[in-house]
Amino acid sequence: MAAAGNRPPRYLKACFRVPAALADDAAGLIVAAGALGCAIAAPFRPKLRDGRTTKLEAYFTSLTKKALLDVQQTLKAAGMLAESSAESERREIQDPGWSTMWTKRFEPMRIGRRLEIAPPWHVDGDGGQLRVIIKPGQAFGTGHHGTTRGVLRTIERLTTPRRFQSALDVGTGSGILALTMIKLGVPKVCAIDVDQIAIASAQENARLNGMAGKVDFSVRPLSTLHQRFDLITANIVSSTLIEIAAQLIGRLKPRGILIISGVLKREMSAVNASYARHLSSLSSSVDRSWATLVFQK
Repeated sequence: MAAAGNRPPRYLKACFRVPAALADDAAGLIVAAGALGCAIAAPFRPKLRDGRTTKLEAYFTSLTKKALLDVQQTLKAAGMLAESSAESERREIQDPGWSTMWTKRFEPMRIGRRLEIAPPWHVDGDGGQLRVIIKPGQAFGTGHHGTTRGVLRTIERLTTPRRFQSALDVGTGSGILALTMIKLGVPKVCAIDVDQIAIASAQENARLNGMAGKVDFSVRPLSTLHQRFDLITANIVSSTLIEIAAQLIGRLKPRGILIISGVLKREMSAVNASYARHLSSLSSSVDRSWATLVFQK
């Protein structure tokens, strides 16, 4: 019998019935909620996309009943939980080899003209890119999701002609956006999240980039901030973006720039309506089904 210390890690699996056409988008929301990853339970056939549902298996290191309910509510609010979906159950499973296999999924990835996002086990860059090291973990933001890519490309584009003196990243997750802003020359960056695990992950990523202490990471709600910023990023689900619109607008300096994402293409008009009354709309872009919106005060 193997010693207790040699036992394979164990994970929790939860299944969600989702519209087949929205499987990728639903997986993105589930990963943003803390899943290590998702898989479609059965072989996916494109001809079944219209009007059909499929089952997503999501894997977590921990998942309380409340957290499971929160994921279900997030999917439901986004129109991504099939009406026929029964209440999901958590089931413990033994590590099938992920502890070594999962790292193969993360290779250095170029975004925009100058950025490269890389995991810490890929140490060699080509020297011509601005490399941001991100350790994949429980916090959302490795650069692989369309929302993160959209914001990163926008930050790079906007910091090329303009120098921002201060920035705020709301819902920082892994810290990828905040660390990128430092790399792109923003001298003062504040990053907040209500999740302590996310802040711990972001601080670890800052150390991996040799930038410990350069970003003010903290666990706090947006409502507790009173200073204003030249640049604000918020990569959060659309329902939350609508809810906190007034707070984000209030934290912008005159002529400040706001970049928001986490918005599905079909949600753009509703989100835009919450901001366009008080801000000028500068641009929008779509990466797969996810939109990134840019406003100026």
